[in-house]
Amino acid sequence: MNLKLFPKHYYAALEAVAETHQAALQKLMTEFEIYAANSGFSELIVTYNQAPTIIQRCAEQGIAISALSWWCHVTPANQTAFGCPHGFGGPVTRIGRLSECNQYPEFEIVPPTNGWPSQTQAIALHCAQQLTSFIAQQLPLEPFYRPCLQIGLALAVPDWQRNE
Repeated sequence: MNLKLFPKHYYAALEAVAETHQAALQKLMTEFEIYAANSGFSELIVTYNQAPTIIQRCAEQGIAISALSWWCHVTPANQTAFGCPHGFGGPVTRIGRLSECNQYPEFEIVPPTNGWPSQTQAIALHCAQQLTSFIAQQLPLEPFYRPCLQIGLALAVPDWQRNE
């Protein structure tokens, strides 16, 4: 978690209703086929098609996403079609495994020039706009882009642990 990117009041507001946010994230992970990169909520791995919806749902809860990273979904079909894997290690999926692509540059949000708003939802919506624009307009044009890529969402949350 990048504690310097967002103002202290953002994290304090999240902690004040931590149980509510954790339950909402857990429900989101169940509703969509979302994989976690670790035992917490700091990085959730989602499909290209689901990413805009999940980013928006997090923003509506006041949960900001600070960056996007890339994960290759290694399946027998993707190995044949795209030469997977393109990365290293990662969680097992229902039909394969995810492989972290550290060699590809992350996309990081740019803070507003006039400072962060006071409400967590406004902060999260600022981030969501940048992220969804990048996914829709720029990502498919990136030289590293391949259809096997899944998107890692870097959630700006305290060190919350998931209920497994």
